[in-house]
Parts: sequence; structure tokens; C-alpha cells
Amino acid sequence: MITTRPAREDDEAALAKIDERTWTPAVSPAPAPPAGTPFFDDGTRPEDVL
Repeated sequence: MITTRPAREDDEAALAKIDERTWTPAVSPAPAPPAGTPFFDDGTRPEDVL
């Protein structure tokens, strides 16, 4: 069984790593974020992410 939950602040490092490793031009019109870019910011809050 898989359980999905909203993200928490302490998920940030893992989510940033997933984002960095899975980004391609096929999934985003924006350039890849530089390494070390925080995952959460004013436009992406933990409660916005599953």
C-alpha cells in the first residue's frame, strides 16, 4: 500500500535532489535549477506538494 501525504519542511533536501536528478527539457520550459537551489520558495510551499 502506498500512502501519499503533503510535503513537510524537512522533505526539502530530498525533493530538491529528486527535482535536480529528474529535470529535463521535456518536462519543463524553464532551464534546470542550479545545484543547491532550495525546493521550497514563495511559489512552492510544502502544503502545495504531495
